Order: sequence, then C-alpha cells, then structure tokens
Amino acid sequence: MFRHKRLVGALTVGAVCGLVGVVGVLPAVGKSSPPSSPIILGGSAVILARGAAARPFVYVACQPGSYTELRLSLSERSGKGIASGKGRVEQIPCNGQIETITIPVTAKGRPFVPGTAFAKASFTSCYYSCGNATVSHNVKLKAKHK
Repeated sequence: MFRHKRLVGALTVGAVCGLVGVVGVLPAVGKSSPPSSPIILGGSAVILARGAAARPFVYVACQPGSYTELRLSLSERSGKGIASGKGRVEQIPCNGQIETITIPVTAKGRPFVPGTAFAKASFTSCYYSCGNATVSHNVKLKAKHK
C-alpha cells in the first residue's frame, strides 16, 4: 500500500512539473508566429467538360523540402441526386511561400452543375515530423467561360 501511494505521488509531481513546463512556453508564442493553418480553401471552382469534373483551388504554404499531400472532396445536390468526387495531389513544390494549387475532381453519380457545393480539403506536410490541417466550407461552382 505504501509503495502505491509513493507511485501516485511521484506521478502527480511529474504531471504538475510537465504542465508547468508547457505553460511556461505558451507566452513565447506571439504575433510573429506563423498562421495557425497552412491551408486556405478557395471560395469557387470551375466546372469542366459539361459537369464531368470541377477544378477548385487551395492556397498552401510549406517548408522547402517537405513531403506533402493535398486531398480534396466536393459534393453538391445535382438534379434529384448528388454529384461528388475526390482529388489528390502529392509533392507540392514547397518553397516557403504561398502556392496556389488546383485539383481536378472527377464527378461521380451525377454531373457537377453551377451552384453551391460543400468542399473539404486536407493537407499533410512532413519535414522532420508530420502535420495535418483540414478545412471545409461551401464553394461556388461556376461554368467555364469560353
């Protein structure tokens, strides 16, 4: 019993010290910190090939030399059904600056039509360790002008 109390006490002290160490670092994060998300999903997408595909865009920023992957899904009401699709891009050219990436998304089920679609983008970037950011919101699907 005595041994169990000592173990619980030691774990409690260790947890408190760890928490104090983390809290001590928090004030160092300030205005000069990078944006909280390395991904911004654009507000519109162009419909291609009479609805067979759409081409939304995403802004990303990543460390030069990173391994990256960007996934995007779209879905919208199309007639009496749902048009949906997914797209993926690997190895985005990272140079530490904001890059605009367009992702072709092929329609499944029904064709994409002008209107509002729901989009979800997920960005993974690995340099020494990996991080993932996800963003989702409605985008406006527009017909391609000739």
